[in-house]
Amino acid sequence: MMEAPGLNIPSNVKNITEDIVQATYDIATDFLKTQYEFIFLKPEGITEAYTLGTWSFKIKPSEVRKRGTAADKARLPAETAANQPHKSKRTITPGARRQPSKIARKGSGRKSAVDDIISQDNVMNQVGV
Repeated sequence: MMEAPGLNIPSNVKNITEDIVQATYDIATDFLKTQYEFIFLKPEGITEAYTLGTWSFKIKPSEVRKRGTAADKARLPAETAANQPHKSKRTITPGARRQPSKIARKGSGRKSAVDDIISQDNVMNQVGV
């Protein structure tokens, strides 16, 4: 937004008045209209409700490439090594799967087959079989 011609924001907060805020808003909106035409092709008044996060999303280069007009795309900066799209689809290869422990951990709620046999023997001894 600081690139907008004629945009002067006072550094002292006490010097900012309602007129300065309105004039700054108008200059910034005109600048956005010239740089990102596709955003303003929607019905009048929709862009007035946009928040800072919405504006940040709408003017991202990837959004301009996806939804922008030919003029908007032409205004994008040249691609460098940092902002080029990947040449091939990136996939993540999963590593080796971890094998579950064969020994039940204390408090895990799992019992081993040996524990089941011991508990069955204890029950049978109490019954008298």
